[in-house]
Amino acid sequence: MSQKMNKLRKNPIYAVALSLLIVPALSVSAQDQAQIEADSLTFNQDQNSVAAQGNVNILYQGKSLTADDVTWDQGKDIIKADGNINLIDPDGTRTRAAHMELRDKMQNGNMERISVDLPDNARLQSPSATLQNGTLLTMSSPTYTACEPCENPEDAPFWQIRSRESVQNKTTQTVSYWHNTLDIYGLPIIYTPYFSHPTSDVKKRSGFLAPSIGSDGKLGANITTPYFIDLAPNYDITLRPQITTDEGIVLSADWRHLTKAGQYEMTLIGTEPQDELATVDGDHPFRGGILAKGELSVSDWILDFDIVEPSDDTFFDRYNISDETTLTSNAKLMRSFGQDNVSIEMVNYRYVTGGNGSTNIQHILPSVQHTRRFANPFLGGKMTLANSAIHSVRNYGYDLTELRSRLDWYTSTIDRHGLVWRVDNRLQWDGFYYNQGKHQATFQTAANDETYIANSIALNVEYPLVRFGPMATQNLKPRVQIIGAMGDNDYFTQYLRSGVAQDISPSALFRMDAPGQETSRANYGVEYSIETNSDLRAKFFVGQSYNLDKYTLASKTGYGDDESNIVSNANLSFGQFSVNTEFRLDQVDRSVLRNQTSVAYANDRFSADARYSFYETGQIGDRLEDAAYGARYRFAQNWSVRGQRQENLRTGVAVNDSLSLLYEDDCTMLEIRYTKDNTQVGNVEPSSSINIYFALRTLSELNN
Repeated sequence: MSQKMNKLRKNPIYAVALSLLIVPALSVSAQDQAQIEADSLTFNQDQNSVAAQGNVNILYQGKSLTADDVTWDQGKDIIKADGNINLIDPDGTRTRAAHMELRDKMQNGNMERISVDLPDNARLQSPSATLQNGTLLTMSSPTYTACEPCENPEDAPFWQIRSRESVQNKTTQTVSYWHNTLDIYGLPIIYTPYFSHPTSDVKKRSGFLAPSIGSDGKLGANITTPYFIDLAPNYDITLRPQITTDEGIVLSADWRHLTKAGQYEMTLIGTEPQDELATVDGDHPFRGGILAKGELSVSDWILDFDIVEPSDDTFFDRYNISDETTLTSNAKLMRSFGQDNVSIEMVNYRYVTGGNGSTNIQHILPSVQHTRRFANPFLGGKMTLANSAIHSVRNYGYDLTELRSRLDWYTSTIDRHGLVWRVDNRLQWDGFYYNQGKHQATFQTAANDETYIANSIALNVEYPLVRFGPMATQNLKPRVQIIGAMGDNDYFTQYLRSGVAQDISPSALFRMDAPGQETSRANYGVEYSIETNSDLRAKFFVGQSYNLDKYTLASKTGYGDDESNIVSNANLSFGQFSVNTEFRLDQVDRSVLRNQTSVAYANDRFSADARYSFYETGQIGDRLEDAAYGARYRFAQNWSVRGQRQENLRTGVAVNDSLSLLYEDDCTMLEIRYTKDNTQVGNVEPSSSINIYFALRTLSELNN
């Protein structure tokens, strides 16, 4: 064997063994030992170097280096690598390059045609880069993008950021960029002299977040530049000043706090309106609001709260925060004591469109609920006791304190013939106690203190039949239920009585309501379903209720004096097509009283859906007939057009319309949307707008 050169080729087992034995002996201290694997290793003892070819893998200084060819001058501690280079640092950062020359235990060096993989499939590329002290990676003329690589390397991605220089500093955990241009399909769109972001291993840090730019008919042109302040590992704040051309500055701040007891977050918003919004809803020198929610646990009690409170009724709608017509705030305390659960809740309602009616609740303070589940009821089955006390306050009319106690018990069994039997019993006591409200004289209504006791019992029998065939599986389930309700029918006329409104439907037919709200009735229904091997699925249900009580419900409930309306629904799906429909038919002439039907279809390029609703006069007031439909067509790989419309068919007037042009891929979302809303909420008039939504995923968003 020559003293100048020893070669070992095409045997990776010997290559690994030889590397483990020889490399540490070539003037490398124990703490700097390296492992080398390769298809071929060539050692030159005189020059204290090693050359490796083919599938080279080096583990050194906690780093992993793979390449096609590597020459390592151990005397000068210089590693030269070429071809398919992957350098993985101890923190997991992966750097790919065509050529690398690393020195000083891989702490310094030069790289060519470099690419650094970042989170969310983003990457940073540069024709050349310099590594200093293992912590500073300086790139010349880098580009940043999260788009998939183009098939033709010469093509520009949909978007990228070109910079004159960037520096990745692992000590400060920051990536900085100088003289940057955002390109869309290779065309420069936006220039910024500098920006930076934390490295991927930073969970959070103070600094500016991605800005948003917009234009709104009420606020005018506006820009928001959020600033995140990392106050502590468990709490932070984000300042969101919004500068508008028509309404001055709108200030908001988001506070987040994680405590030992749980977590909560809060948003504060405030502004001094300058133009139209200062007077359109009354004289408001200041407008603002608070949004807060969270869950905290203290001494086995759980506090769950959600606060939504504006300075005036239309603030949230005017400033594009929320378009809800009723704003609800609540706070709830809960605790379990073995088999008992207790909750105390406070609720406040704010009616944006006005809530001065005698039945509208302004707030509930408090609502106390207690539930006990018995482990071994003396009758077997399952038993639950529920108690409640609710005090509701109204600005007009009466305040009401309602007390309730209900005992539920049920048992079920399957006999030897396959019949499924179930018995439910509910015993309930209710007490109603009234106080005159703020403006009682305005509304003269009989509101007498009353107590009631009522009981309901239901016997339910069903007989499931299943048939398995070579082509399909079929199910037939006839079902009969008899409900006996015992109580005072005056319960139904008790003023301000809260409860579920009586309304027959396929889903409500066999549901037994609380005593005092229930009537004696007999129900029947038949359900049939089929599932075939050809991916066809269908289900059909029809049912009806017979009144066994003297009490007559309103005709719009659908129950009737003797027999109810007929209710049915059907669902059909086959491949990419589906239909769902629900009917309510008159029991005498079989005319349609209600119908809700939806149809949907979707494939890789096209999707469409339509919904039709019909209510005959007297069902919910005047005759109502409306439709909503929409479609989306993908005319190119990433481009599509989408349209939606809701229309009142009785009046022939469109309720709202929207039309969008969309571009979507893994790194970008662009939407140009036209919307027209013809509804009026309070004194907030109908409006139309054109908006542009532009998001560079993993980087920023621009909204116009």
